[in-house]
Amino acid sequence: MPCYNAESTLDETLDSLFQQTLPQFEIVAVDDGSTDQTWDRLLSRSAADPRLHPVLISYAGIVAALNAGLAA
Repeated sequence: MPCYNAESTLDETLDSLFQQTLPQFEIVAVDDGSTDQTWDRLLSRSAADPRLHPVLISYAGIVAALNAGLAA
């Protein structure tokens, strides 16, 4: 999941994903160099739920963020 300055919508998005009915899944969230608190929120949420795997990259755009997520 690519994220860029998503602080205002991140919790709602993650809450929705965590309510999925699949018993085992992983969310790879790539912070694409956000300038808000997106990375801090991802770290906080990943500490509370190991299904969330945050990745931080320098700003490079959505394609690079998606590729970083695939690589992770």
